[in-house]
Amino acid sequence: MSPLAWKNALAEQVWGTSLGGMSSGRRAWVRLARMLHMLVREFVQGEIPLRAGSMVFTSMLSLVPLLAVSFSVLKAFGVHNTLEALLVRVLAPLGGEHEAIVSRILGFVDNIDVAALGGYGFAALFVTAIMMVLKVEASLNHVWRVTRPRPLRYRLPGYLSVLLVGPILLVVSMLVIASVKSSSTVQYLIAYAPVGQLLDLASKAIPYLLVSIALTVVYLFIPNRRVSLRAALVGGATAGLAWSIVGWGFADFVTSAPTYTAVYKSFAILFVFIIWLYVVWSIVLLGAAVAFYFQHPEYRFLPAEAHLPNNRAREQLALEVMALTAHRFTNGLRPLSLKELSRLLEIPEDVIARTIGALQAAGLIVETRVPRDCYMPGRETRGIGLHEIVQVARTQGNLRALPVEAGLLMSSSAMAGIDAAIEERLRDSTLAELVQSLDPAQTRWASSVDELTDGLDDGPSPVDDEIGDEMAVRPGVRESGASDAAA
Repeated sequence: MSPLAWKNALAEQVWGTSLGGMSSGRRAWVRLARMLHMLVREFVQGEIPLRAGSMVFTSMLSLVPLLAVSFSVLKAFGVHNTLEALLVRVLAPLGGEHEAIVSRILGFVDNIDVAALGGYGFAALFVTAIMMVLKVEASLNHVWRVTRPRPLRYRLPGYLSVLLVGPILLVVSMLVIASVKSSSTVQYLIAYAPVGQLLDLASKAIPYLLVSIALTVVYLFIPNRRVSLRAALVGGATAGLAWSIVGWGFADFVTSAPTYTAVYKSFAILFVFIIWLYVVWSIVLLGAAVAFYFQHPEYRFLPAEAHLPNNRAREQLALEVMALTAHRFTNGLRPLSLKELSRLLEIPEDVIARTIGALQAAGLIVETRVPRDCYMPGRETRGIGLHEIVQVARTQGNLRALPVEAGLLMSSSAMAGIDAAIEERLRDSTLAELVQSLDPAQTRWASSVDELTDGLDDGPSPVDDEIGDEMAVRPGVRESGASDAAA
């Protein structure tokens, strides 16, 4: 079997089978396989490697200023000595090299003389530290399909909290853990063998828990999206577990493969440090991807920035959206929002948004004002021909998709014939007839969206841009058309 055939067979096993008829055990394995496939796809086809590399560069520039700001904050509380212990724990996967790296970094931090820097110098130091937080936010926003960041007036307080409050919380948690471990009660329990073994195991799990909690907070608050707590917890726990496993493997690699020292000589420490930073940022971004796919499972079928796979799929989606909105409009049901359309059709919101944008530009669909951000037909459904919908889907609102200078003279007549054939075949078919031809099962499905979307996350859509003009629906209107309804 060729590699391509093997890949297709595996994809069919993972994606081509419905979960409904599976046992609970097999269903869990298939879901795990799907998540792993999505993460591999995100890493290979997405921008995670590129963004992780960019964040490594920013980390190298802003690490010392970031630690200097944290050191200044901790020094005010008299707990700055714990910064070294925190760095040692974070860089432990570097094996025997981590002590030398920590010593070098703290040496740079100690050499920073705030008094000599002056106000402008310290401000520059602070701005350099903020660059790191900016880069993290931009990368997480990309994973969450956010194209519009928060306004600066909202971001600055968050950045200040991360730089000033974050180090204090980390150090306080370490001090509390150390205090609990050294208490007489815990020491007495450790002396009792079974309990002592459990406490020893729990102490080894503490670094994993701290990393998971920290990443959960990052995933919850940094993206410009309302991330559900459950999704952030799943992403944080996954990234924390990956951090622990990969850290153990990386430490073993550094210890058992000393050849890099012979090759890179005095640069070996820097070389290992850069690789570890790249691994860490890749894990952080993959954890964010886990949280995103957990909250938005409709994206599992399409890669990042995906369009629908072919023209036929675009045409079918346009007809489906128009039929759904027309059915609910003619039956006096509440209009559908973009989120509800996405959940009902199991297609990502940004893909549906592109189709709705083209339909809006053609005047076939309009956005309502009451309720907000919902959609209804733009004209009387008896006056909307199916050939109009198909034409919009084929062109996506752009009738001249190729430049006129392309010289496609030989195919022009053939394309004109195809367009004429489609229009001739669908000329007498209207949207109203399509809605009337729905069978009872399809009608019940289109009408049950209120039950289907009950309890959905009310967070913002992954689509940022508002589409089209706002229109208002007049209560009680049926087939009078959107123009009258918007009056």
